[in-house]
Amino acid sequence: MALVAVVVAMGGYNRRRLVPAMSAGAAAAPVSTQRRLGQVLSVELVVLAAVAGATAVLVTRSPVEATDPTVSAPVEISAPLSGGHGQTTITVAPAATGSNSISITLDDNTGRRLRPLEPPTVDLTQAERGVGPIHIETHRARTGFEADAELAVPGHWKITVRVRIDDFESATATVTLEIADSD
Repeated sequence: MALVAVVVAMGGYNRRRLVPAMSAGAAAAPVSTQRRLGQVLSVELVVLAAVAGATAVLVTRSPVEATDPTVSAPVEISAPLSGGHGQTTITVAPAATGSNSISITLDDNTGRRLRPLEPPTVDLTQAERGVGPIHIETHRARTGFEADAELAVPGHWKITVRVRIDDFESATATVTLEIADSD
């Protein structure tokens, strides 16, 4: 706003002082007035460019600061798979009420990716409020498996991952995660 005020003030100066002096014709106006008008116009152009630049920066910024950075931060929990088949890492983002993204990686005991027969399933339970189990199918992703879940209430959620290791064995892992209230 300050930059726009400078441009308006310079425009007022041009209109009241320099333009009337030039109205008799450019040839009749003093050279100093012509030079002054050129300088003021050049400065106006530079300030207008600064206004455009400031506007470009400001339109990409949110006028509201994040209220609680922990609410939007993803939460990552690792747990061993039953039967000694390795471990799973579960990432929930944003770990707050509402829509959440769940990512699952499965590693064997040597740290290499497990290749299960089919994508794992996830059961979500919030025992304090009697919610669940909510059964969620996952799909393959670049680094593991993913799913989306709508978690409507805050509190401690139990997440159980079930995976078929081979034709005869399945493994499970269970973790508890605190889901924050997004309001």
